[in-house]
Amino acid sequence: MMNTHLEEMLELIPIALVGLLAGGLNYFNNAEQSARNALVVVLTSSFLCICAFGILSATDLPYLAKVGVSAAIGYLGLDNALEVVKKILGLRK
Repeated sequence: MMNTHLEEMLELIPIALVGLLAGGLNYFNNAEQSARNALVVVLTSSFLCICAFGILSATDLPYLAKVGVSAAIGYLGLDNALEVVKKILGLRK
């Protein structure tokens, strides 16, 4: 029982790192912000990635697809990521 919880927690470490990286890249694209704002952006991005991955874990998507979608949400934000998905689905039609 303890091993399953440990495995689930270890699975979240790469997601948190992807979120930190996405938040850092988002901050460097808008470099006029202060260092305190940078920390908020990076931590918020990481939190969004972990939440999105947690929600997507209920689906049958492959692990890398879950990581990719989580990273897109962490980098773009939820609203912009949904717009990108709508455009992609619009191209499929």
